[in-house]
Amino acid sequence: MAGKAPKPVGQTQADGSALTSSLSAELDSAIGSAIDSLSYEQAFAQLETLVDSMEGGALTLEASVAAYERGAALAAHCQKRLQAAEIQVRVLEEGLLKPFSMASATANAGASE
Repeated sequence: MAGKAPKPVGQTQADGSALTSSLSAELDSAIGSAIDSLSYEQAFAQLETLVDSMEGGALTLEASVAAYERGAALAAHCQKRLQAAEIQVRVLEEGLLKPFSMASATANAGASE
């Protein structure tokens, strides 16, 4: 877009859609990179704050839409973090962890003497 003059406000529908899509993609990228750096706990706390503000009913329509978009991104991020943690637990369970019982612990202790 370098060297091009901005389009007038009265642009055609096709131009408006392209401009909106471009801005939306830039915004999504900026939101995504900021959210990706959050821990699960940080993202969840922000999500709770957004939900509280939306439920309060004091937001404008534009602020509500922006809050909803950020909330959806935060919820997806939390889900992704939870899935990663679940995979880690499954790997640990399959490879390292065995059911613990006092009988087996006592038998193992006696065998090492």
